[in-house]
Amino acid sequence: MTMQLLSLSSLSSLSPLSPLNNKEYEITLKRKNVTIDSVVSEEYGNVGYIQIQTFSATTSKQVKNKINDFGSNIDSIVVDVRNNTGGYLSSAYEIADYFIAKGKPIYQLKNKNNKITKYNAKSGILKPFKGVSVLINGFSASASEVLTLALKESANATIIGVKSYGKGTVQEKDILSSGAMVKYTTAYWLSPKGNSINGVGIKPDIEVKDSDEQLNYAINLFKK
Repeated sequence: MTMQLLSLSSLSSLSPLSPLNNKEYEITLKRKNVTIDSVVSEEYGNVGYIQIQTFSATTSKQVKNKINDFGSNIDSIVVDVRNNTGGYLSSAYEIADYFIAKGKPIYQLKNKNNKITKYNAKSGILKPFKGVSVLINGFSASASEVLTLALKESANATIIGVKSYGKGTVQEKDILSSGAMVKYTTAYWLSPKGNSINGVGIKPDIEVKDSDEQLNYAINLFKK
C-alpha cells in the first residue's frame, strides 16, 4: 500500500503549541510516498509460504519478488489470504497471472445488462509449482476470493480452511464537485468457470476449523 506521509520541516517555533496561545504559525509540509509491506513469506523445507495481507497497488510486485527469492528447493507453495478483506481487483489479477498458464481465465465480469467479459492470463506462469494451496477463512473477501477461485479453477489449487465471506461484486468510485466521494457497484465478478460466490462464499476443498492447524495442514500436504 502506498501512502503519503506529511512531515513537518520546521517545528521548533511551534513549541509549546496549544489551542489557547492565539498565535499564527507558518510551517512547510513535505509530501513523501511510503510503501507498506503487505506480503510476508517463509520457507518450510520444500514448501514456500506467502501471506497476502491486502491487495494494494504494490502487492503484486511484492509477491513476485517473494516468489523469485525462494530457494531452488521450493517446489510447492501455500498462499494465505486469511483475514484479507480485499483491495484492488487489478492486484488480484496480476498475482493470479503468476500461477496460471497464458490464455486461461482468471475471472469474469457481468454487468447490469448481463454482458460477460472474460479476463485471461497474459504473462504465463512465473515459476512452476508441483502443488498450490490457498488458505481462507470467514474474513477472506472480495479480491481474496477472486484470487482463490482463479487458483482453484485454473491452476488446480487446493483450498484449505473454512468458508470465505462471499463478496462477489465490484465497486467503483467517483469524486464529486464538492470533494465528496461516492462508491457504487458496477458489476458481479465470476470465477473462471462462471460461478458466483456473492452472499455464499467459497467452500474449502478441505475444511480445517482450527486456525492454528490450517497452515500446518497446508504445509504437510506437500512437504517431503
